[in-house]
Amino acid sequence: MKTLLRKMEKGIVRVLFRVGIIRRPQVHLESIEVQSLSLEEVSLLLVISIENPNLFQIRISSLDYRVFLGEYTLAEGSSYHPGADFDIRRLNGSIIEIPISFPFSKTGFGIRTAFLPGKIPYRIEATAFLKFPLGIIPVRLHRSGEHQVILPEVQREPAPSEASDPEIQPSPSIH
Repeated sequence: MKTLLRKMEKGIVRVLFRVGIIRRPQVHLESIEVQSLSLEEVSLLLVISIENPNLFQIRISSLDYRVFLGEYTLAEGSSYHPGADFDIRRLNGSIIEIPISFPFSKTGFGIRTAFLPGKIPYRIEATAFLKFPLGIIPVRLHRSGEHQVILPEVQREPAPSEASDPEIQPSPSIH
């Protein structure tokens, strides 16, 4: 009997999606923050928002995701943690931060060029598992576009020879 009720609820929810009473959440790439960058490794913080366009709260039991820069898979994983559902308030959104690190040696040359300043193409493919009283309904989310990557400011330390050599004088300014 419970299995029949679950199937009925899933069917009803799917119909409500199709006729537009329940609207799909929207996923957006808010930012790609370069946390650290070296010749060996890059560490990023992907900030993704999920917006709920519905007049009621949505509970998500987990979120499976894949993030692409160009044609390269930058990150993939799941936010599933038993008992750690998260709610997206009605007509509101939630922010998800995804920290990732990877060595340059395991990526192609093309991914390296993605971290040059400028706009890069991205694509997010995700499945949000929406929790309802009798079961969980998977909803596919996707988004693509271009995003501006901003590299952290580099603080240059003077070379030891510059700092200690009294012969090196700053050039006079010309007025």
